Amino acid sequence: AIMMQESGGTASLDGMQARESIGVPPNTITEPVYSIEGGDAHFEKVLAKRERLGVDFDTAIPSYNYGSGYMDFVAANGGKHSAALAQAFSEQQVAKLGWQSYGDPEYVAHVKRYIGTMRDGEVLDLANATADFQVVYETMLQFDGYPYTFGGMSPTTSFDCSGLMMWAFRKIGVNLPRTAQEQYNASQKITAEELQPGDFIFFTGTYNAGRPVTHIGMYVGNGKMFDANGGGIGFTDLNNRYWQEHLYGYGRIVDFSGGEGG
Repeated sequence: AIMMQESGGTASLDGMQARESIGVPPNTITEPVYSIEGGDAHFEKVLAKRERLGVDFDTAIPSYNYGSGYMDFVAANGGKHSAALAQAFSEQQVAKLGWQSYGDPEYVAHVKRYIGTMRDGEVLDLANATADFQVVYETMLQFDGYPYTFGGMSPTTSFDCSGLMMWAFRKIGVNLPRTAQEQYNASQKITAEELQPGDFIFFTGTYNAGRPVTHIGMYVGNGKMFDANGGGIGFTDLNNRYWQEHLYGYGRIVDFSGGEGG
């Protein structure tokens, strides 16, 4: 979504408009992959600062455009992004720098138009959840409604199924391998009866991958998983016939009731 806003999703060599964040001269970026990697690295720093300051996720989005100073501004003004704060920050920078304009005060709305309609999520009762599970679960929830992107591994590109798991579990210091098959191989195999929130559910034959396991979701309770599939990122009903027919097995990487599997 950020890439679409930055370059319109065209064949621009610098699709993420990452030149400024990388600190290189104009027309230096000649490989789109370099632009994506640079944009990802910049946004990861933005997200890390957002966590340190405790501001909301929407504050991180315009910080890609404004620079991370916007997060300091929001942190000093209630900790929650609003269109009014974005406009005030832009005006502050215009006065400070003597420019005609500064950034895009409507950047959040402009980015989110590419995400699509946010789905109504079934929020779990986290009162008795472990701190680690809450971190993983709430990290995933930030991307509810985002589109599925094959090969995606970060918020700037959105995610595929295994990329979403990698990103969320990295927040608690668990480094997962890249593919759904590799994540299955790394997991402790469990039964349906042993399944608990935070465990993985694996599927087969969802596309022609040349290997048994082709999809992964994280079980969240109440017969649902949270995953990235062709319909986007969000909650999926495990009683759906399609998922029942493609079910492959269950696995555990972290036992959120205590201990670690694998």
